[in-house]
Amino acid sequence: MKKIICILTCSLLSLPSISQKDSCIVKTSRTDAMIIGRTNVVHVNYGEHLDLLVSAWTNNGDFTPCRSLIKFDFDIPAQAIITSAELSLFHIQSQSNHPEQTGNNAAYIKRVTSPWEEDLLTWANKPTTTDVNRVNTAATTSVDQDFIDIDVTALIQDIHQSGVNYGIQLELQVEEIYSNLIFASSDNPNTNIHPTINICYSLPSATTELEILEFDIYPNPTSSEFSLRGEGLRNVKVYDIAGKLIFESPLYETNTLLSVQATQGVYQVLVTDSEGRQAIKKLVIQ
Repeated sequence: MKKIICILTCSLLSLPSISQKDSCIVKTSRTDAMIIGRTNVVHVNYGEHLDLLVSAWTNNGDFTPCRSLIKFDFDIPAQAIITSAELSLFHIQSQSNHPEQTGNNAAYIKRVTSPWEEDLLTWANKPTTTDVNRVNTAATTSVDQDFIDIDVTALIQDIHQSGVNYGIQLELQVEEIYSNLIFASSDNPNTNIHPTINICYSLPSATTELEILEFDIYPNPTSSEFSLRGEGLRNVKVYDIAGKLIFESPLYETNTLLSVQATQGVYQVLVTDSEGRQAIKKLVIQ
């Protein structure tokens, strides 16, 4: 995988500027909703639900398919070239869980092609989607599996090139009963597990070759402890998705073991070397 060191220009993050070839934005969802296709609730709006369900179940014997829609608001220059886009979704435990799942919960991520509003969306008025460049996710291997860094580059390229952003839709590949995925929505009180997208892009006018500070984080994802590998690293800072500094430490040698006490979610690691150069990478805490 190509390593891209990013400038975080997202308004959610107030990190120092870093001179790099590419720019990246990290966005959390502000608009998302699930829709339920059971006959008696097809006109019900779930725009403020804490969960995003992607499932097929039964309720009192009635077939109950569920899909979820997410829209990220990102401001990328029209002439920009999207080089990568990674989507992260976090499993949560809730009353919507069905631990007795027996079906195949492999899913599709599709581009939405018509308008919808979070507080008005229902199964009955759901928008259209396209199968072009849809993303296939494999069935989960555990009941509490997170989906970290799903490659949705082609989908985001299509959205950017179209000039219209209606977001994405998650649905099961086969909507057969007792199949289930459940993720935190943007209404979940834990902001660290909201749907997150990391988009990197380049501008054709950028011709100056800039030296890049390289470093690695391992293991990543991690539960709390991690190490950094790089030449001449002197300082590390860790920020949460809201831009709050949660950890800082000087670095005196390579492979120093660091421990961050933080909740599950996506964080940004900013390192500085002995020459004052800086770089940022994403850290996932599970």
